[in-house]
Amino acid sequence: MGNNGQAVIATGDSADMPVLPPRPTLPRPEDCCGSGCVHCIYVAYDIALLKWEREVERILADAAKAAQGAATVRASAAAS
Repeated sequence: MGNNGQAVIATGDSADMPVLPPRPTLPRPEDCCGSGCVHCIYVAYDIALLKWEREVERILADAAKAAQGAATVRASAAAS
């Protein structure tokens, strides 16, 4: 993860890096009222974090498929 909480992809070419959504911000302790709310901000954060993780996984999988497809096209063109 980057210093700002966003996922960073290390590749040779930054143009190939997919754009990822920002990671949800962890609530501060003083944001919680401490009364055991049904809709606690920490529960909401956990749900948002799970959704974010799934979305990042989907984006990275799509990017990997696209990169693999591009490599196949380049290899086919080079063989011609």
